[in-house]
Amino acid sequence: MSTTTKTKKLTATALNTLDAKNNKRKKIYVTEQHYEVQIHTFFRKSLIDNVNTNYLSIIDQLRQKTDVTDQLIKDTVGLYNTLLLKEFTDLPIPKKLDVEKLIKVTNMLLDNGIMEEVLTQFPEQELKKLEEQFRALQERMAAMVSELAITRSQQVAHESAHESV
Repeated sequence: MSTTTKTKKLTATALNTLDAKNNKRKKIYVTEQHYEVQIHTFFRKSLIDNVNTNYLSIIDQLRQKTDVTDQLIKDTVGLYNTLLLKEFTDLPIPKKLDVEKLIKVTNMLLDNGIMEEVLTQFPEQELKKLEEQFRALQERMAAMVSELAITRSQQVAHESAHESV
C-alpha cells in the first residue's frame, strides 16, 4: 500500500503568507512621558545579519581612520545595541552609518533610560538568536578591534616622536 502526500507549489502568495509570521510587532511605552515605540517580537535572520554587518562596517570604518581617539574606541562598544534598536524598533536612529552621529544617539538613548527600557521588552528567545549570531562574528571583530587599538598606539607613538623632535 502506498501513501501519497499531497504536494503544493510554493507560490509568491504562499511565500508571503509564510513570511507574514516574521513581521509581528508590539507597542511599548518608554520614559515617564510614555512615548510609543514599535518593537519586533520576531528577529528575522536577515535583520540580525544587518545588525552584525553594520557593526563590522563601523569597526572597519574606524580601522581606516587616522584620527581615532581612545574615547571613540570606547564609545563604539555601545553601538551594537543601537544597531539592534535601529533594525528592530521604530526609534529615530539614523539610517546612515555615521559613527559620530550613532554615538551621539547611543548616548542619548542610554542617558534617558530608553536603551534599557526597550532592550528588556524584547522576547528572550529572540535576543538569544541574536547572541548566537553575534558570537559567530566575535572572533573576526576582536581581531579588527585589536588592530584598531594597535593602529591607535602607533599613532600615539608617532605623535610623541614628532613632539620630542
